[in-house]
Amino acid sequence: MKKLTDRQIQVAQYIRDYMREYRYSPSVRDISNYFKFSVKAAHDHVRALESKKIIKTTQGISRSIEIIDPRFVPFQDMLEIPVYSTNESGSLSKVPDYNISCSISLLPSSPNDEFFAILVTDDSMDNAGIYFGDLAVIKKCKTAQDGDIVLADIPEIGLTLKYYHSGEDRVTLLPANSSYHPIYTTQLQIAGTLSLITRQYRKRGE
Repeated sequence: MKKLTDRQIQVAQYIRDYMREYRYSPSVRDISNYFKFSVKAAHDHVRALESKKIIKTTQGISRSIEIIDPRFVPFQDMLEIPVYSTNESGSLSKVPDYNISCSISLLPSSPNDEFFAILVTDDSMDNAGIYFGDLAVIKKCKTAQDGDIVLADIPEIGLTLKYYHSGEDRVTLLPANSSYHPIYTTQLQIAGTLSLITRQYRKRGE
């Protein structure tokens, strides 16, 4: 492995720290502004780091720097996600001291996204591959697109995980199990959209 200069180490560390904060890579101009040298000098440092297999870039695409040297990996690629349960009032409450670790690369997310997980407590989404006992990782949001699987809060029903479809005068929440009926409502709050399902291994018959 080719030896890095002190300045190249500083640039690599800056790229790492920038990615930790923003979840995307800095531009060449960001590097130039931070170190107060010319854009050409910043570009030369990026090319040098690439030739030494510290980073790789995609030509013609801004902010395409990817760190490939383990010494400068910006994060462990793991996110701690709190787990919630449904309380007697039908709202969410945090399960004390219970989090799950999830790879960031599995979650389509931006730096400001927030996630939580809930336990799936019925089989209404079986045909979508979502089973009783799974943990559903939910991205917090208040709106959804048709076809999204949402965690919706409906008066007199509570929280439910269903396919979301909007209409002119009502919303339809569709199960993925023919044993369940669609839910039609004009009153609901969206707690979030489904991002990931995690499943604990269970022995046959459990």
